[in-house]
Formats: sequence, structure tokens, C-alpha cells
Amino acid sequence: YTVDALKYLKNIDKSFYRIDKRYASTPAMHSSLNDGMAQGYYGTSCYNSFNQKYYIQYLKAVGIISGTQEAETRWASGLTSRFILEGLNSVKYVLSKSPSDNVTRAFFDSVTTVGNVQILKHKYALPLGYAFTSAYSLQDFNSCSANQKDFMSLRAAIIADSNKNNASTIPFLAKQDTVNPAFVTFELLQSFYDSLRAQSFQVSSFTPNHIEGNISLSKPSIVYFSIPYDKNWTIKDKNNKVQKCFLLTNGMMGIQLPAGEHALSLNYSIQSLGLGKKISLAGLLLFGVLIFISFRFKKKDA
Repeated sequence: YTVDALKYLKNIDKSFYRIDKRYASTPAMHSSLNDGMAQGYYGTSCYNSFNQKYYIQYLKAVGIISGTQEAETRWASGLTSRFILEGLNSVKYVLSKSPSDNVTRAFFDSVTTVGNVQILKHKYALPLGYAFTSAYSLQDFNSCSANQKDFMSLRAAIIADSNKNNASTIPFLAKQDTVNPAFVTFELLQSFYDSLRAQSFQVSSFTPNHIEGNISLSKPSIVYFSIPYDKNWTIKDKNNKVQKCFLLTNGMMGIQLPAGEHALSLNYSIQSLGLGKKISLAGLLLFGVLIFISFRFKKKDA
């Protein structure tokens, strides 16, 4: 029924989004974290002997993994335990086989049921990219509780002190501005999400290696993309000017942009691929020359 549920979602929603599952589609001893790869959807969990470095750093920064257990860097369970972070990272739908509790109902609406799979839609899910108009120190963020980290991730771009020069046009919040979870209401939560959604990146074209879209900013901002940082990503504006990418929340990708309309193009290409092709071609040519020389010597010996 998971396959049928995914087919239903692909028919009703053509936009980019991620899906989290609250169950595994395998009877094996160890539940699979790579169901998205097998079943054709974008998820947040993954198993790999060498998982993407910056995604692991992000999970550590927000407190989902401890960072002290090597197994956690391979068995990355994703964002399924943190509803606020799911909304911040484009998790628009959740598939579940269990009855919804009160907290789940506060964050998700029921869409439909396919067989024994319930499809839930995140009430606050944000697009792939959106803009912050304030920042917060990663060093202060690291000292926050898990709940505080969720709320501060909604309120400000989380930037390491070493990257502060990349956020020179926006104000930094002080440590005393840290959100107190005891005073957070769903109305306040809604206002945080609405503020980010008002200045969001509207995707016009999407493939895993090439993304195009537009964003309108009312003031200088830091644009957060829920894409793990990778030096092979290049972001250009409509004038083909390359925008400098830097780390947000110690793992995701961000850029600084002035106020105004921006048409952005995100491209992923392995920077050493061209050199690798040239070296491979040179090797093939050399191999051909050696075969030719060997053939000539054999003819002379004959």
C-alpha cells in the first residue's frame, strides 16, 4: 500500500516535497532507512557507510544524533522525531500506519487512507528555500535544548562565528533572545512559519542536479536551502553572477542576497569530472599507442 500511497501523492501534487515514513517497508531484522531510494520519493533518513558529511553535521547540530557514536553517522534516522524541523526542511507529507496522537494532529492534517497507510499533510511545510532577516550564533545554538533549537531554527539563520562575514547585512540575535519553549503557542509558531513562507523560493524547474526558481526579498536576507552543503553546488542569479554558498546550521546551504527580485539557478556538477575525463582519455590513447608498438615489434620478430 506504500507504493499506492506514493502514486496517489504524485498524481495530486506535482511540486517538490519530501516524505517521511513512520514505518519501514521490510520485514527484515533491521528496518531500512533507504526506502525512499527503493520506492521513489525524497525522504530524510538514509543508511550509507559514508553518509554525506554535512547532513550528518546538521543532524548533530540540531541534536538528533549525538555525534559521539559512529553508528549514528551511518544509520541516519532523519527528521521523523522532530515535527518542526520536518516543516523547515520541506517534509510535506508523512505516511503512517499508527493512530495519530494529539501532537501529531496539531502538526498534520489527514489527507486520505490507502489500504492500511494513512497519508498526513504537514500544516506548516515550507518550500525548498526561504529567507531569514535575522541570524543567530551557532555557538549559542549549540548550548540550547532540543526544543529551543527547533524554535530558533524557525526564527533565525544559524551561522557559525567563522561565517559571520557572510551575513554582514542582517542583524544577529543575542543569547537572551533565545526562544523560551514555555511561552511558545501555536499562534506564535504559525507566525514564524508565515514569515518564512512570505519570502520563499518558488521552484519553476527541478531535477536533482539543476534547480531554477525565483525569490522576492523585502530586505537584505539570508536564503536557506534545505540541501546539505556541498562544494559542487553553484548558485547563480539572473545576471549569471555566482553567489557565495556557506553553511547554515552547520550543514545546510545558504547565500546572502540584497532586497529585490532574484531569479536563481542551482547547479550540481562534480568539479573534477572534466579533469577526470581528460586523464581517462589520455590513458586510453596511451594504451592504444602501447598496443600499436607491441603489435609492430611482434611483426618484426616474425
